[in-house]
Amino acid sequence: MSSTVPHYSLNPKVHLVIKLWGDSFGLMLLIGLIMAGMRRLVLRPARQSNSQMDLMLLGFLFLATFSGFALEGLRLALMPHEVARFSFVGHLFTPSGTYTVEQLQPWLTACWIFHIMIIAAMFFYLPHSKLMHSILAPVIITMNAADERKNEELYWPEMKKYRATKSPRD
Repeated sequence: MSSTVPHYSLNPKVHLVIKLWGDSFGLMLLIGLIMAGMRRLVLRPARQSNSQMDLMLLGFLFLATFSGFALEGLRLALMPHEVARFSFVGHLFTPSGTYTVEQLQPWLTACWIFHIMIIAAMFFYLPHSKLMHSILAPVIITMNAADERKNEELYWPEMKKYRATKSPRD
């Protein structure tokens, strides 16, 4: 990778877009997870069942989001203020005071390892969760639509007659 890519991404104008998008998405995800947790645990409808599968997935997603913000806060402690000011949610997780890389290195490493381990655990758990349905459903719908297109005359026999009677100019 050339040395211009890191300099380009640290350009305040480019960094503004990256940090605003990342923090906005992370904040929306965190709010959604809190709302889902409230609905699942506190404001639960009487007929809704709470399975351990749902709570584990919610916990994995919450821990991954929270540890990502903590990692961003630790990273922001080492950045100059003109670059770090664009991360509006990451500032909430920034430790107070000034630190050197040597002082924060063990914390950054531990937070990074925890973040990656949570994400890896979530990927290992994914085939056993309901979230797999949201990933596979669009693929299955697309595959079924392609198969139904081949068998169009079974479902819409009048379409074949309609297409045969229409002239190419219509």
